[in-house]
Amino acid sequence: MPANTDNTRHVVADESHRGIIIGVQTALTVLAVVVVCLRLYVRMRIVRSPGCDDWTMALAAVCASLYDVQLFITGSISTNPYATQDH
Repeated sequence: MPANTDNTRHVVADESHRGIIIGVQTALTVLAVVVVCLRLYVRMRIVRSPGCDDWTMALAAVCASLYDVQLFITGSISTNPYATQDH
């Protein structure tokens, strides 16, 4: 790594990107859950023929949400630096 000089800028002061990772993953999970809910609404109320693929998408959205909660808990409460690959 080159030596710091006065004209060298630090792009990221922290080595941890935990907050960015959790924020992006949460935003994308919320977007995915909204899309799955809209699809289920259309398939159940308008088309009236939900299929196996719809229930599989709903299960995947629930699993993604649970993983997001687990990542948030592990990343914000844990004192273990290896919990979110912060090493």
